[in-house]
Amino acid sequence: MSMEPSVAPFYHPGAGLPRFHRALRERTRDLTLVLWGDSLLAREQHTSAGDLDPAALPPTMHTRKLDWHVWQGLHYPQPTYRRLDYPGFFRTDGDWCVAEGDPAWDDTGYRPGWTAFSADGDAACHWTLPAGRDWSAAALIYRTDATGTQAELHAEGGSGSVQAWDEARRAWVEADGYRLWQRQETGVPRTGNTTYQRRLHLRRIAPPNRAVAMRLHRVGGGEGERLLLWGLEAWDPSRPVLRLINSARGSHTLEMLVHSLENEVRSHRPDLIVLELPLLNMLHQRPDPEDGVRWVWDVVWGDRPGAENDWALTRGRDGEVAPEVLLLLPHHTHVHLSPEDGWVGYGKIAPPKYFAAVRELLRRRGDVPWLDMAAAFLAAIDADPRFGSRYEALAGSAPGGPTYTNDGLHQNDRGTAVYARHLCPVLRGE
Repeated sequence: MSMEPSVAPFYHPGAGLPRFHRALRERTRDLTLVLWGDSLLAREQHTSAGDLDPAALPPTMHTRKLDWHVWQGLHYPQPTYRRLDYPGFFRTDGDWCVAEGDPAWDDTGYRPGWTAFSADGDAACHWTLPAGRDWSAAALIYRTDATGTQAELHAEGGSGSVQAWDEARRAWVEADGYRLWQRQETGVPRTGNTTYQRRLHLRRIAPPNRAVAMRLHRVGGGEGERLLLWGLEAWDPSRPVLRLINSARGSHTLEMLVHSLENEVRSHRPDLIVLELPLLNMLHQRPDPEDGVRWVWDVVWGDRPGAENDWALTRGRDGEVAPEVLLLLPHHTHVHLSPEDGWVGYGKIAPPKYFAAVRELLRRRGDVPWLDMAAAFLAAIDADPRFGSRYEALAGSAPGGPTYTNDGLHQNDRGTAVYARHLCPVLRGE
């Protein structure tokens, strides 16, 4: 029988997550949690789906990877989701395609970025906000990129039934006839060339017992411009809900992730950012511990002497309170170990030395909480009597296989369960 240690030895609470934990207890407001990191959070093929229906779950939640475990493990009311392919909910006009990736998207190949799009001049999407308070508020979820077109929203019965939140004016405006651009400005610092999970917030003004038919259609536009949609998020505005937005991108280092910081993380105005530090990619691509320390310092705090910045995660801007941040150190992988359980180096750097340098920075700073999943993962496999070595336990098997990874690197169902057993209690404040 496994005697896996509790979460306590691996969690370093620092200043904790007091605002997030208080909000979880009180349930008086909506909460937004953004997951950010690399393929350990992003890639879906390493865990099994079972009976999950991605068309009724938040974007990117295609299998029982860590985002799904967190989504279920926080026990907070959730919005309703309807992807564009949800049976019987949406109707489309024109020729539409569905893709996980596209040459116009800088997240192609890095996450399950399911998107429906149409360049047809008559492209439109129809849906109905059903009667009932659970559909009194909604958000149209779509993508922006360099090919995005201008779209116009219409409500059955004309004005006075639905309002849209205008981000530029910071005000609710009439939704019937409201226009939105799906064009992504390029060359703007820390925004990349595409935004996944952009939201247009809507609220019903009509009585709750009245269903409202809606339509979004393309307005003019040049050749090659496309209408880009994921689907709809809906909730009862009198009942606080939790939004979990997975903005992780596989194969990225911190240096690469920063390119999408503004539109993929900060634009959601998160209450909490859970950042899985992409140390595995950083170690493999630039195996200098000091380089890793500098990037963690700059992205999390932004006050490194001689390299101060105002975009770091823990810095508030424009009068807003900075989000709380929780850091995850990722697990070691099969290639880090020899069959005799010795550490295999990259150049002259063994993985523990790289991880130790980052740990020392986190201990020295002492304020941002962090969860040492590298140590927790090793403790879990050391306590598993089925394996004679860490090397054996970390070998690839299958999404539902007996080891802890699918391919020697990415955690499978068993490995993901280790993350969830440690992360979810920390997020709940237990």
